[in-house]
Amino acid sequence: MRKQLAASPLTNAAIRTTVAPTLFNAGVKDNVLPAKATAVINLRLAPGETIDGATAHVQATIGDPNVKITPLPVQIEPSNVSDIESPSFALLHRTIRETAPQSLVAPALLVAATDSRHYRALSGNIFRFLPIILGAEDAKRIHGVDERISIEDYERCIRFYAQLIRNSQSS
Repeated sequence: MRKQLAASPLTNAAIRTTVAPTLFNAGVKDNVLPAKATAVINLRLAPGETIDGATAHVQATIGDPNVKITPLPVQIEPSNVSDIESPSFALLHRTIRETAPQSLVAPALLVAATDSRHYRALSGNIFRFLPIILGAEDAKRIHGVDERISIEDYERCIRFYAQLIRNSQSS
């Protein structure tokens, strides 16, 4: 299973910590070595890993004591793994099956930061779910030019959340 997930850019990030260089600041001319260079490296940590452990791994990988690693002020440890045996997952599962009966319902890792991190103190189970069909072309637009979902996906979201509200009221 891991080999299959690793084979696709859409699912590879769901099975490991990801490292993405996002900002670089160095020289001012193409023929002058910079006296100082900085980079921002975005790490999305897999469950079970920690900021301290990932930082130590990056430092060891670089292997140069002259390179200093300074974590940014906003640091977010990986979220807890939610319980798929919980009543809240059962409600989510039921609603998915009712609104998209052709779907296979299975837990997965969301590789994005969401506002759900602000609710960790309220619940041990936070399920991040968006009822859309994400294709390869859609994935290319995430955080990019023309980021959007289709009208059909927007309608699918409305139907899903309306049903989830109905189901939660009858539970």
